[in-house]
Amino acid sequence: MQVAIEAKAIPRVTGDDLKGLRQLAVDHSRAGRQLVVCLETKPRRTDEGIAILRAAEFVAELASGEPFGNG
Repeated sequence: MQVAIEAKAIPRVTGDDLKGLRQLAVDHSRAGRQLVVCLETKPRRTDEGIAILRAAEFVAELASGEPFGNG
């Protein structure tokens, strides 16, 4: 698995919102990049490396192929 993407229609992602991606990493040790697409105002990265991106930034990355290692 190259990338795991979760979309959230919330303005602030908290630790509780990351339970699914954290469990995915436990269940699939080869999971690659993990990211949450949401309504936050600034991109950030959690301590465990989960990228949190605004929808517009994700679309720009998607257009370049970056989320999948093509950019």
